Formats: sequence, C-alpha cells, structure tokens
Amino acid sequence: MGLRRVIALLPLLVSVIAWPARADDGWSRPQAGFGDWTVSLGANLSSAVFSDHQGGGVAHRGVQAFAVFTPSLWRTFSSDWEVGAKGSILAWHDNRSGDNYGNDVFELAYLYMQSPYGRIEVGQQNGAAYTQSVGAPLVDGPAAINDANITFFHDPATGLAFIGIFNLRTGVFASANQAKVSYISPRMDGFQLSGSFTPYQTKAVLPWTMVGHHVSDRVKNIAEGNLNYTKQFGSLSLQASTSFAAAHNAARTAGHDDVWDWGLGIETDYAPDDANKLSLGAAYRISNAYAFNIRQAFTSGTTSNFDVGAMWTHGDWLAGIEYETGTAEAVPGSPTLRERGWNPSVAYNVNANLQMTLGWQYLHFHQSAGVFYNGKPGIGMRAAYLHANFQI
Repeated sequence: MGLRRVIALLPLLVSVIAWPARADDGWSRPQAGFGDWTVSLGANLSSAVFSDHQGGGVAHRGVQAFAVFTPSLWRTFSSDWEVGAKGSILAWHDNRSGDNYGNDVFELAYLYMQSPYGRIEVGQQNGAAYTQSVGAPLVDGPAAINDANITFFHDPATGLAFIGIFNLRTGVFASANQAKVSYISPRMDGFQLSGSFTPYQTKAVLPWTMVGHHVSDRVKNIAEGNLNYTKQFGSLSLQASTSFAAAHNAARTAGHDDVWDWGLGIETDYAPDDANKLSLGAAYRISNAYAFNIRQAFTSGTTSNFDVGAMWTHGDWLAGIEYETGTAEAVPGSPTLRERGWNPSVAYNVNANLQMTLGWQYLHFHQSAGVFYNGKPGIGMRAAYLHANFQI
C-alpha cells in the first residue's frame, strides 16, 4: 500500500480503533515544558469515502483526505497574560481538499498576546472579520457546502475541485491568511469588537516585511472589522455578528474598483435539557469582488451568498441540513455564475476527538454564457459520503 493511500485512510483506521471508546474519552494534545514555556502539537486528520455522480456521465468512487498539523508555543504570566505563537501546516492533501488557502503548506504562522485588555495577533492568520463571524450551524464543517474544505466533485478536464470556480463562503474572507495585525476586544455586556489590518497581499510571517508582486489590480491596505453579540436567555442562547472589509486597488485597470465586502450572521440555540439542543441560523454576504476574488473587484456587479441551516443534537448524535445559494453577477470577461446546493447529514461523536459523518450532498451550477464540460450552461452533481474527522 502506497504512502498516499496510508495517509488517506489514516482517519478511517483511527475510527475503527477508537469506535469502542466512550464519548467522554479522548486523546490529549501532546505537549512538553521547557522552563516557563510550553510547546504542543495538534493534528486535524480528515478522510472520506464517497460515491458521486456528475452531469455529463461522470461518476467516481474514491477516498478523499488531508492532514494538517498545528504546532503552538506559549508562556503564561500572572494576571491572565499569555504570549505565544501558533502555526498550521498542511502536510498532505489530494485535489479535492485543502484549497481554502491556495494549498499553502504553511497555512498559518503568527504571534499572539492575550491579556485582560484583549487579544493581539500578528502574522499569517485569518482576519478578525472571518474568525469572529457567526454563521448557520453545521454538522460537519469540512464537508459542508459553506466554506468547504473538502469536496467530492472535480472537473474532469483539470482533475481539480469543481468548487474552485466559486467556493461559497458567508464569512468575510477578504484577507485570507495574508500577513496582518489584529485586535480582539474583551466581551462587554455580550458585545465584542475586533479588527484587522493587512498592508499587502503577502503571506510573510510578519506584515510589512514583503510588498508582494507588482501585478495589475493588486490589493493593499485591507481593513476589516467585526461586531458580534452573544447572550443567554435561560434555555435559549443567541449569537449574531456583522463583518466588513475594505481594500485599496493599488494598480487599477479599466472597470475595476476598490474592494468592499460585508457579511451578517445569526444563530439561536434552544437546549431544553443537558442532552438535547436545537440550533437554527442563517448568514449572508455580499461583495463587489467577482466570486469573492478580491483582485476581481469591479465598478458594477456584485457577488452574494446566503446560507441557512438547522441542527439537532442529542447526546453524541447530531443531525442537520444546510441550504446554500450564491450568485456572482456578470463582469467584463466573466458570465453570471449561480450555485446552489443541499447537504443533509447525521454524525456521531465517537469521543472528544473523533466525529463520523454520513451525508448526502447536491450542488448545481449555472452560467449565463458558455458551457461546462458537459456541453451545457448548467450542471448538477450529487454524492453520498462517510467522513471521519480526527482532531487533537
């Protein structure tokens, strides 16, 4: 058996070993102390077996997988102060996964300081408009339609993930993992305010150390903000947020513009007892960046995305459904692109680290001009899958 297949099957093999374990058992993240400092290594191993059918007679059965490792280093001081560094390394992935950051090996690498006055992060990290946003509840985040990290559909012409043309994401992701500085305030009366500044579209460890390539419609000075609110009302809890991003087009070409991006999300949870919880939520995002690509911001045309979901939790079981739809309006050189989909799923938490999900997903794409590989302007695709996600 080759190394790639071993890595791909690793989470499923772990699930077989771990299945007899009780849901409150689990594996601790390995860590070691060096004087006043502590170092640890986390992991996120994902694997799915699936069977899909796409328009044009394309069908496939296979295994999808990725492996991410998350090292961290920190030191805790008195009075609730902590400083440290965190990273995220995409050790392996196939063509159907791991593409949220353009398949970077070093996805994240940043320093942080946590204090009673808030949290400061500096480096290659997600922006506050994304990390602090609220969205619809998801049974299985990596396999969801919204902000998908894995997919079961590919373009037979390229072999790459089909959603690469328009990955639906309601969290404002304008600065992605580019080098930035962020501040997240303490929560006061349920409210929390946060912001980020990304000087250039570069993935250096520290901001301002690189200016990036001098290409057309390059973006700089990305400013992001988020305001979120959470409150408990007896058995009912409420979370809501609004996020924005704005950026300057430093090498504007005809028809292009500066970037703006805005999102809104809400979720409510009702827990009648300790074993049961019903979660409902929705999120919306709109931007002038075509298909949310910030180097494709135009003076006319917008891209919007709406997601709604419901989830029921009973002990270690979860069941839910997600509906997602998005439209990228036509801009010079690109047609109107529409995408919608359903994703019902049921999951079981084997223990604190391992979740097994059985799901079915349907996606449909349509473009106003041109055709897909099936020779038509529209194409549908569906897949059944069993996903194992192991995290420490």
